[in-house]
Amino acid sequence: MGKKLYPHNRLKYWWCYSAEEVCDLFQETGLHPQTLRKWTKDGLQTIDNKKPALYFGADLKEFLKKQNDRNKCKTSFNEMYCFSCKDKRLVLQNKIAFEQKPNGLMAQAVCRTCKSKMNKSYKLSDIQKLKRGFRVVDVSQLYDCENSTSKTHFQDSEKMNESESYQGDLFS
Repeated sequence: MGKKLYPHNRLKYWWCYSAEEVCDLFQETGLHPQTLRKWTKDGLQTIDNKKPALYFGADLKEFLKKQNDRNKCKTSFNEMYCFSCKDKRLVLQNKIAFEQKPNGLMAQAVCRTCKSKMNKSYKLSDIQKLKRGFRVVDVSQLYDCENSTSKTHFQDSEKMNESESYQGDLFS
């Protein structure tokens, strides 16, 4: 099962929450009340031992911060997180392509292990360091175009029925 990050900034520090209210706050992640019971066994404090269980917002915020930090994968400058391998990996052939965004640079690369696409954001001030550490290429050069798949539509367009004529045949 994948590790989820829960945005703790939705919680009010001074409020008390029931399990259903917490699940409603994080409904897009599919948080289930059973998960909250598991968190209680793992160290999340309740207000008292009575039912329904109530949680202080401050305790929830602190617990989720620790949980989110534990679930993050720290990568070095020359590594990216591969979603297929679910770990940090080096870049294939040290090639990256990057695009400038308003808040920084978005780099794309191919995983050295499984050959799937990886992304990582960098600061705009890191552009010189990126150029020294990687071979900066265009996005189309990241992928091996020599070994294309046979399921492209280009091969189908070459095979036409004899009953069909080319547009050039109409005017000759």
